[in-house]
Amino acid sequence: MGCCEGEATEPFHSCTILTGEAADFLKAIHARMPLVLHEDAWKAWMAPETPPTNLTELLSTLETEFDSHSISRRVNNPRNEGPELLTPVSVS
Repeated sequence: MGCCEGEATEPFHSCTILTGEAADFLKAIHARMPLVLHEDAWKAWMAPETPPTNLTELLSTLETEFDSHSISRRVNNPRNEGPELLTPVSVS
């Protein structure tokens, strides 16, 4: 059973955010951006027989699927919450 011997084997939900170098239009904001794994690649991503070298081919920065706009600086404080933090604001 390996590392999980004696532990519960029930499935569980988890999440991982993979990042890569930012696309050109985002580099002024941050050096990195999320990578995207489209639904049609999920099966290959999860298949144990997929060679690790092929996994990077499934990931993309997909510039056309991202957009950017200025939001409140309040988002930088973890005590602030709510959807209004993501409302576009004018940059002065």
